[in-house]
Amino acid sequence: MFRIYQLDGYKKILHTSLHDALNTSFMEERLIKFEVIMVYEQLVKLFEATWLISEHIKDGN
Repeated sequence: MFRIYQLDGYKKILHTSLHDALNTSFMEERLIKFEVIMVYEQLVKLFEATWLISEHIKDGN
């Protein structure tokens, strides 16, 4: 996963997606903004945890 992008790269993509989703011209009417924010926050936590695990494995600890 982190061979494609580093943690900061994923965070930038998620931030851009969050910004687009919260824009007034967001086309998906079924998702309310609260749901978008919650998914964004959970994905950030998931990426951070995955990053820590991959660094731990890389260090051999």
